[in-house]
Amino acid sequence: MVHRLAGTLIGVGLAFAVLGWHPPIWLAVIAVASFQGLVERAIATNYGVAVAGITVLALLLFDVAMS
Repeated sequence: MVHRLAGTLIGVGLAFAVLGWHPPIWLAVIAVASFQGLVERAIATNYGVAVAGITVLALLLFDVAMS
């Protein structure tokens, strides 16, 4: 539970940092792909890092869908 909470808080902070400067759509898509790779690599070893990546990924995908 601690990993999930910490990962979510870190993920929200990272998403705020990425989306705060309103990147162009192509850069947001590259960020989505990067965070997807991070999640795939981290899910088996560190759940907190994976949750942070999943949170950023979800928020980025929402932003891309709204564009």
